[in-house]
Amino acid sequence: MAFCEFFDSKIVKIHENLSHATHDETLNFSEPTTDHRLSVFDMVTEESLSMIICRSLIISCTLDPNPAKLLHVIMTTLLLIIVKI
Repeated sequence: MAFCEFFDSKIVKIHENLSHATHDETLNFSEPTTDHRLSVFDMVTEESLSMIICRSLIISCTLDPNPAKLLHVIMTTLLLIIVKI
């Protein structure tokens, strides 16, 4: 059996099991409640953002849209743009 067929049959089985589940068997998620609200934000500075980027590890994978190594190289150019967003 090819991987695609295996994957497809697995999805079908999961879907069938979900459709037979009763309301008590399904997960019920409620909205989290809190008295805290985020209403005021401090503007980020070039210095604080630079410090965060410099402290980050240069680890990335082929799926990264913006590899950390590249971010470190073009950081000074990007800082000016990012802090104005």
